Amino acid sequence: PKSDATPHQSVVSKHYHIRVGSDFVPTLHDVLAGMFGRRPQPHVFHNFILAIPSMRDNCLEIAIELMVHNEGPGIASDIFAICRKESLPGGKCDLSIELPDKTNWSANYGFNGQVSLISVPGYRLPPGSGAQPMIIKLKLEPPFDNELRIFGCVGAGESRRYDFYIKASNELITKQYNEFLKKEDGGDFSRGERQKIISIFLDGCEE
Repeated sequence: PKSDATPHQSVVSKHYHIRVGSDFVPTLHDVLAGMFGRRPQPHVFHNFILAIPSMRDNCLEIAIELMVHNEGPGIASDIFAICRKESLPGGKCDLSIELPDKTNWSANYGFNGQVSLISVPGYRLPPGSGAQPMIIKLKLEPPFDNELRIFGCVGAGESRRYDFYIKASNELITKQYNEFLKKEDGGDFSRGERQKIISIFLDGCEE
């Protein structure tokens, strides 16, 4: 019969049940959590999209799009993304951050080259959706005598924080740069090959 005391727990199996239409069925975890006062939680994490790299006046230009996704059952708010340059591979190299969506993200710039973004009030990510808060732009020009090291993290108000490092040794950067330059001079250099040579920097990404 109809009851205001849901969910009901079976004294035999210890499972919780609710009425759905004319059936009495086991309660899903997220529904049960909500009934006990805990709302479904978001799960916000990051991934990367690598744009087509190019060579200009011996400078290798790379754009890495930082994406945030919500794969949890709850709606994400107070979403944040942080990026900080820790070391560049050479004195002629440069790193900059582009903000493609200044309407929905508020930025704060630190003295140590850190860029911190947080979503504006009212901006939310529903389950299964994503956003692009920033684009990391690298310019690599030899000589390379130091490692590349970029720190970042993403998260949300009710989601755990994920840290990541994009890093590569100066030897690896030199090798990939020379291979890119060689293929560029060869003339027949597809978009896929360009990305493949540079994607090794993201293969070394640590969480």
